[in-house]
Parts: sequence; structure tokens; C-alpha cells
Amino acid sequence: MLKNYHRGDGVCIYYKPNVGCTVYDSRPVACRVDEGYQVFASDRMTLEEYYRSNVQVCNQLQEAAGLPLDWRVKL
Repeated sequence: MLKNYHRGDGVCIYYKPNVGCTVYDSRPVACRVDEGYQVFASDRMTLEEYYRSNVQVCNQLQEAAGLPLDWRVKL
């Protein structure tokens, strides 16, 4: 789904340190959590399950990239 958006290490090609997402206003649907749920997962899981799954993946990618702990997503 997002394989075209990472640089091979799980970090998005549009992420810039000290800036964040450089395409935020036009990011792909997979990066827009609520719309992504409707398109990709609403027939397989609840919205809460989808949120939790996104948080888990996001935090794993941040950890793998060595990003600061205070960036971790919390529900």
C-alpha cells in the first residue's frame, strides 16, 4: 500500500527532519487514517481496531528509524 512512499528503511520519502510531512495536504489516502479505513479496512475490522493497528505500525516504524520516543503515537 505504501511501498512507493518509503525510502527502503520504513521512512517516508516525503518526511524531512525538523519539518515533518512535506506533502501533508495532498498525502495519499493510505496516510489519511479515517478515509483509509473506509477504503481499505471497513469490511474487516472496527474503526477502533484500525486506529490501534495504525498506532502500532506507526510506532514500530518510528522505533526502527530511531526517532525520538516523544514522537510515539498514543491513544
